[in-house]
Amino acid sequence: MKASSTDLYHFDQIMQRVGPSLGAPSGQDTLFLQQLASGMVGDVLISAGRMPKGPAQVQAGKADESLALQRRLGRLMDGLSAEESPGPLRHALELIGTDTGGSALPTPPLSDALKQRLARVVAALRDSSVALPEAA
Repeated sequence: MKASSTDLYHFDQIMQRVGPSLGAPSGQDTLFLQQLASGMVGDVLISAGRMPKGPAQVQAGKADESLALQRRLGRLMDGLSAEESPGPLRHALELIGTDTGGSALPTPPLSDALKQRLARVVAALRDSSVALPEAA
């Protein structure tokens, strides 16, 4: 079971009932650290490439650093899930110089509005010195 809801109360109720033996991975980028603190095991995240050390940082007592990064990337995470995946992620990667090829059919093309939104978000992240992946 992947936990993709933004309802932390609901997630906590599930974790209380099934415990860590179920191994519910987080599927909600914007609440990854909060779900981790509630007993989530692992992740299936669009942004995993941006926060690959999240669980290790929390376990090493660096939850504040991970939470700060999660909050700085919030607008990007929102954009990555604004339309059908994997289109938004591929477009964001192209904006930073990584060619990902096209999406397989039947994935619809991104709206112009989302393309512009992602361009603004990536530019703002660059301006704020967030380390983006290197172009391939």
